[in-house]
Amino acid sequence: MTPDEAIEVAHVNQPNEPDGWSSEAQDVGIRRGNSVSVTPDDYGNPVHGNILAWTADEIVIQHEDPSVGKVNLHFPRVGFDVASVEKEAA
Repeated sequence: MTPDEAIEVAHVNQPNEPDGWSSEAQDVGIRRGNSVSVTPDDYGNPVHGNILAWTADEIVIQHEDPSVGKVNLHFPRVGFDVASVEKEAA
């Protein structure tokens, strides 16, 4: 699959709603649907979205991009930091 084909597949399909929620998320004040940033703990830029799942192994956020629409991004728990972010007023 080419990059353009992958973008088209993402654009015409809707992501599913993942399961999984750890009490660890609530312990740090994050709830399903909150706006968060996910950032590698050693380098890189944050990615923003609404958190859908937090398990012992992964974080899943829904991210929206003009080129593909809504996509679910999966990050491993190890090596990434998650923080609540304030949504900007429209």
